[in-house]
Amino acid sequence: TRHQDRCGLLLRGVLILSVAMMRALEPRQRASRTGRHAIAAAAWIVAALAAPSTAHGFGGASVGGHEGEIDVNVHFIGEFGTVEPSERPTTWQAANVKTLQLGAGYAVGKVGPFQDFYVRLEGGYYLAAAEAVENPDDDLPVGYEFFDQDKGGFITAIVSANLVHEDRLTFGLFAQGTFPIAVNLQKFSNVHLHYAGGGSTLGVFLTDPTKLVRLGTSTRLFLGSGAFDGEFQHNAAITLTNLYALEFQRWLLPWRAGVAIGPHFEGDLNEHVNTVYNSAYAGVTPDFVNGDRVRALRFAVAIWPYIRITDHAAIELGYVQSLFGYDLGTTQLWTGGVRAQF
Repeated sequence: TRHQDRCGLLLRGVLILSVAMMRALEPRQRASRTGRHAIAAAAWIVAALAAPSTAHGFGGASVGGHEGEIDVNVHFIGEFGTVEPSERPTTWQAANVKTLQLGAGYAVGKVGPFQDFYVRLEGGYYLAAAEAVENPDDDLPVGYEFFDQDKGGFITAIVSANLVHEDRLTFGLFAQGTFPIAVNLQKFSNVHLHYAGGGSTLGVFLTDPTKLVRLGTSTRLFLGSGAFDGEFQHNAAITLTNLYALEFQRWLLPWRAGVAIGPHFEGDLNEHVNTVYNSAYAGVTPDFVNGDRVRALRFAVAIWPYIRITDHAAIELGYVQSLFGYDLGTTQLWTGGVRAQF
């Protein structure tokens, strides 16, 4: 099945089971309320990506739910797998970046021509492990350290709104700005921040949103400026995620539950030189630093299950696995947390 967003991007879906996230629909007697909740459910498919949103290019930004509703979340995000500072496997190391993220959002409602206008504030504290040689076949000795352990934080403000708001379709835009706190922008394996960013979201119900079993899809396009401080920087990037979501009104458990699965692409829009790695290898492996630049490219698969334990609280989980790419700070993302609405 193909879905084309209103920005003109042709988006291909892959055939997989998945989850219509958070704002699951219940049958309503009045058609107007059914449509309203259908749109909220499509929006919350995208909101499932909010957990790792500002910490790394793996993630997304949320869009709003019901007018006048506040939602809060607490999530742990772990980025593991391997650090791949070059295409040479001997330079790869174990990745370890942990983030605790808190967020709160408010659905304002209709503002001028915008529908489902939404504001959100996210904050995170992270701990990124030291980077050192681990492979005995490397040209540098085991234990040679490139970067010490790093810890810091960030604050991100997000605004979003829908331009299209129909029973089975939402299309919206979002923008965000991030303020880093004591972040080492030179460190290779670290949270990936963007001073400014934005993009589009598309949510579609492929089946009747009032039925017991529901199938939907969500697509998110994001452009980020990266972050920079003199000669050090995180590259600007583009990400594209397309999820197919399958949800049951009642599953094996007495709660609503489901899972969303789909492809994730991430690519840097510019490049930079990591002077620490290049200087370390210059004396022992001159060919390593010949024109070597950091410019990441990632193709991955994302899986986002959830369980809605009450009408106002849910447990959210997530897993993103890089399938192939290069210049990657981490190759896996795990997340888990809770979200509540008031």
